[in-house]
Amino acid sequence: MARDPLIGAAATCSIAESHPPARDFPFSGSQHLEDFLPVMSGKRAFLDVLKQEGVEIMFGNPGTTELPLMDAFATENELRYLLGLQEAAVMAMADGYAQASGKLAVVNLHVAPAWATPWACSTTRRRQARPFS
Repeated sequence: MARDPLIGAAATCSIAESHPPARDFPFSGSQHLEDFLPVMSGKRAFLDVLKQEGVEIMFGNPGTTELPLMDAFATENELRYLLGLQEAAVMAMADGYAQASGKLAVVNLHVAPAWATPWACSTTRRRQARPFS
């Protein structure tokens, strides 16, 4: 198996073998995409996007699927994570923050069971055009 230079993984056929090389292609078959582009994890990219949007605080009640994001917050200095013990309380905290500050409030909840309770809260906030995500 040849190494695919575009995705950096083992593949049955590489781009170089199946297509003629393009003249403006930035690297040859022996080089990898990581040599030309910075490598960033998804959790780091997510936190960077939040910072670019002006988010200062994330409210949440995380579950086990959010552990990688919690790891990223351990080294994050510009964003704060406020933990709530119940989903409706987290939504109320974020709503109060958004109304009082006028800033975007971001909520992080566990994927499946925790989303049912605050769903009604989020639809009400959306109808009232509050800065909420």
